[in-house]
Amino acid sequence: MADDTQTFEYEREQAFMEDLIQIQSEIHNPTNTATNPFLKSKYAPLNEILNMVRELCNKNQCFLYQDISGDGEFIKVQTTIAHKTGQALKSNVLEIKPDK
Repeated sequence: MADDTQTFEYEREQAFMEDLIQIQSEIHNPTNTATNPFLKSKYAPLNEILNMVRELCNKNQCFLYQDISGDGEFIKVQTTIAHKTGQALKSNVLEIKPDK
């Protein structure tokens, strides 16, 4: 029984890694199409980044989500990429102290 459980878990991890590898092989740096007037620089808008990532995740049976919380001083964001198998990778929690 333990061998079956280990085999199943290995197969789930393997499927998730294969789909992540496929996403990585297709992802590219988005074009800097927007301009920051304060720094006089160009950047890739978030909506263009998310549109690319969303399409690749959907195609490879993954989804991306962010947990956002706060404690009154910091805004905290943790990003997770999850797979249809139930496997998931989570980022470290990013803490941002907003300007008042």
